[in-house]
Amino acid sequence: CHLLGIEKPQQLQTHPLRGEIFENMVVSEMLKQRFNRGESNNLFFYWDKSREVDILSLNGNEIKAYEVKSAKIINQDFFANMNALRTLLGDDVKSTQVIYDGTDTLPSSNNGVINFRKIVWDFHPQEVGNRGRSRHCGSCEKLALRLKEALIRFLVLLDSPYRHSLIAQPCED
Repeated sequence: CHLLGIEKPQQLQTHPLRGEIFENMVVSEMLKQRFNRGESNNLFFYWDKSREVDILSLNGNEIKAYEVKSAKIINQDFFANMNALRTLLGDDVKSTQVIYDGTDTLPSSNNGVINFRKIVWDFHPQEVGNRGRSRHCGSCEKLALRLKEALIRFLVLLDSPYRHSLIAQPCED
C-alpha cells in the first residue's frame, strides 16, 4: 500500500487497485502457511485468452481452485471461470471456492463461499502417539497468533468493523 501512496484506510476503500491488493494479501497468506509448514510452493493461476482463475492449489493429482474477490456480496458470475476450468479438467478439480470480503460462509467443495475472516488456517500438527491424535505445537500457535495480528492490521487498514471481533490472545509459550 505504501508504494501506491495509500496512507489511510479510506484511500484503500475506493482505490482502483483494491481488488488486486486484496488478492495479493490472500495469496501471501496461503504461501506463508505452506512455507511455515516446510512445504514448497504449490500455488499457480490459470489464464487463457478469455478466462482466469486466481489460485490453483495442486496436491498430487488433485486441484483446488479459488477466486479471490474484494466484493462484499457474492455474484454467481464469480464462479464462471472455475466452472469452465472444471469442465476442462474434469474430476481432477476437487474443489472450487470463492474467497471474498463479505460476511457469509457457505462450505462446499463445489462452488463454496469463504469469508476471508473465517478461513481456518491448517497449521502443521505434531503427532502424539500412534492413535492419529494431534495437537498444535507452541511454534504453530505463535504463528497462528502472528497471522491473526497481521489480519487485524489489514482489517484496520480496510477500516472494517470485523477488526473488533478478532482480539489476539497472548501466547503462553
